[in-house]
Amino acid sequence: MKAGRPSRGGIIFSARIKTYGLAAFWWLLAAAVLPGSSGAHPPEADVRLKAAVLLKLADFVVWPDGAFADRRQPLVVCVLGDEHMAAALAALEGQQVQGRRVEVRFLQLIDDLPPCQVLFLGRGADRPQELILKGLEGSGVLTVGDTFDFVRRGGMVRLHRQRDHIRFALNQHAAKKSGITLSAKLYRLATEVIAERPVGDKN
Repeated sequence: MKAGRPSRGGIIFSARIKTYGLAAFWWLLAAAVLPGSSGAHPPEADVRLKAAVLLKLADFVVWPDGAFADRRQPLVVCVLGDEHMAAALAALEGQQVQGRRVEVRFLQLIDDLPPCQVLFLGRGADRPQELILKGLEGSGVLTVGDTFDFVRRGGMVRLHRQRDHIRFALNQHAAKKSGITLSAKLYRLATEVIAERPVGDKN
């Protein structure tokens, strides 16, 4: 195994992987049903679907100028603190997002973060999520997580289970601060959108 690679107040809205546009994304969200689980770790189907939704979301993101060196540079997805998500994303490595090959990197330490366009921040991160997110402000990195208050702590996308489906919440304010544009199509599917500065955020 190569180093860095895995082994294999908001506004509320009502709201599987080859690309066919927004209609296919909606089908992915609406049709995928997850089994219940009382285990210590998320069920495999849950994690795999979150990984698929994450890559599909990336099709509807515009990164700031300079995020990619050229049109051939891959889309690099880093995962910190979640081996299950890293393995699920590794299974999708090589797929195309916006014409770019997806590459996945698994990190043990935030200080080892390489240049990447997406960071999935897991519960096992080596530092508090809030501190990591604060340090990434203005970096042009799309931050994704699945903890309960992820977007309210400054993350951009929270993947979460709603009954037996995977849904997502968005923090438009955090995305704008990093020069990232999320498509209006995503806002129409989101379960929650933080469009203004959260309480306690002085920036």
